Amino acid sequence: MNTQQQGQHFQYKIAGLATVIGEVVTMDEWADSFQIPNRKKPGRFLSGSDVQRIIGPVASKSWDPEFFSNFERIVEVARSAMDAARLTAREIDVVMVATSTPYEVQLDYDSFKLMRALEIPDHIPPLQLAAGCAGMARALSLAAKLNAKNILIVTYEVSSLYMVSPIYRYNTHHPLGDALWASPALFSDGAAALVLRRDEKAQGYSLYSRDSLKFGDEAGFDDPLIHYPGGGALNPPGVGNNEQLSCYAMAGDKTKRYYSKGMHLNHQGLEAHRERYFTEVERIYTHQASPIMVEGFINEFCEINGVEQDKFSTNVRQYGNLVIPSTLKMMHDDMLTGRLKSGDEIAVMVVGAGPERGAFLIEIE
Repeated sequence: MNTQQQGQHFQYKIAGLATVIGEVVTMDEWADSFQIPNRKKPGRFLSGSDVQRIIGPVASKSWDPEFFSNFERIVEVARSAMDAARLTAREIDVVMVATSTPYEVQLDYDSFKLMRALEIPDHIPPLQLAAGCAGMARALSLAAKLNAKNILIVTYEVSSLYMVSPIYRYNTHHPLGDALWASPALFSDGAAALVLRRDEKAQGYSLYSRDSLKFGDEAGFDDPLIHYPGGGALNPPGVGNNEQLSCYAMAGDKTKRYYSKGMHLNHQGLEAHRERYFTEVERIYTHQASPIMVEGFINEFCEINGVEQDKFSTNVRQYGNLVIPSTLKMMHDDMLTGRLKSGDEIAVMVVGAGPERGAFLIEIE
């Protein structure tokens, strides 16, 4: 096992949090509207139960292209997090935007547009992370290296705006073309914003790894997990069949392997820092990749460590994979119900495309 994972002290607490999702539709409703061709029965389409049989028991998902087509939704969730932290735009020192589905791809324009709308002072440079499901671990690892007082992190996944195209159903050129439909079936729409406030007394911890040089006791993991070869200089837009290459395709078996071992390495890293962290934190949040992977990890974790399953929160069956906002949505819901309150410490473990993964211990202010 890898006992040399490097983490760092994290002197921030969660001062404000806000989330928003779109309309939640059942998988039957989604399948009826999306119409995935049934390759075994030409002329017919996969039903909701067909989709669940293949990707796992996702009962419903947040899927709302009309709601999320307005970038103001992202601005609103950022403002709500700042209000919760009782901060004005002039008190924000760092802004990070983390997303795998930017509204405008080039030159980090989403960050510029967001900061202009929030009236963040012009001397604050935009910092945009093109990140998948483990983007929050990357953002907090960067935050740990900063000496800032207030950090605003804004993240969103607008899958329905990217994946509504017929090229996810009819594609002859993407190297993983047969599996493309699984991405819109699993990924969902959501946005979240988090404000971190520096506290010299904070006892948090942040762990991050790309696993490209070494993956625990193995050689480095070199598959990106999400294959999206189109849109850049090698396959520029408007040339040949490059549009068909501009799709998010999951490398299924490799994703399962990376999730399983990556989550265990995350746990080992936190355990090496604080042996019984899982008994001391109020809640443990894991990335909501798919019901089978998430619930398999939780069941094994609880059995090995003697932890009750209600220490964990899950939402993938209800909302699908919200990507980076998934763990933040669970935290926010727990705050709203009173399950999570001021002074509570939580643990978060995530893995995602890149590949990259990370874990952190952090306290609610």
